[in-house]
Amino acid sequence: MMRVDLHLHSNCSDGTLSPGDLVQLAKDRGVVVISLTDHDTTEGLDEFMRSCERASVHGIVGVELSADAPYTVHILGYRFRRDDAFLEKYLSSLREYRDKRNAAICKKLNQLGIEISLKEVKTEAGGEVA
Repeated sequence: MMRVDLHLHSNCSDGTLSPGDLVQLAKDRGVVVISLTDHDTTEGLDEFMRSCERASVHGIVGVELSADAPYTVHILGYRFRRDDAFLEKYLSSLREYRDKRNAAICKKLNQLGIEISLKEVKTEAGGEVA
């Protein structure tokens, strides 16, 4: 049986491992096809694809897009051009929206008597807050 994982997150979004460490972990566990699908960012894809090539693991370019309906929807996208300016601009706008949303959540928590700052959240999350 061939092991495949097409939904991985690195520390470029809400994962804990670097893109390269994810590739090594997949290889160590016998996974032969993987895709890095970080939330609203392609930041880790270059490192991911280089690591896949070095480790002889088949890597697929991916991203997880946030979308709104009457609820939040996550859409997985694969095999796009990494140099697509329209996609990068759209992803940037999603991250900007998320940052504003997270700041509003912290403000609301403060109003409810829970003292927390966005800086604390980012520190706890290890950087990027999805």
